[in-house]
Amino acid sequence: MSIVSPGVFQTGVGGELWEPTRDSEEPAYREAVADVVADWNRIVVGRDPDLVAEAIQQCLTGEDPPARVFVGRNCERGAAKRRELSDDEWARLLLRPLFRRP
Repeated sequence: MSIVSPGVFQTGVGGELWEPTRDSEEPAYREAVADVVADWNRIVVGRDPDLVAEAIQQCLTGEDPPARVFVGRNCERGAAKRRELSDDEWARLLLRPLFRRP
């Protein structure tokens, strides 16, 4: 059995975050959402999910597949960081971009 740990890739599900269609009329919220969308699109756009499919295929067909395969930029570093943090600390880290203070 192998565990495939993908990084972030451009897919139909979350490949590009959409911009809100209505204005919140709250400048701080508008700025935070714009930052998150820009960051997400900068990170994700152009990352081919076929790399994950290829890793899965190699695990399925390989003679001696590894226990874990990391696919994508920085995912090994992200997995190591996740192991260091509690669930609450990890959630705060992931949500930090949403709650930037002006």
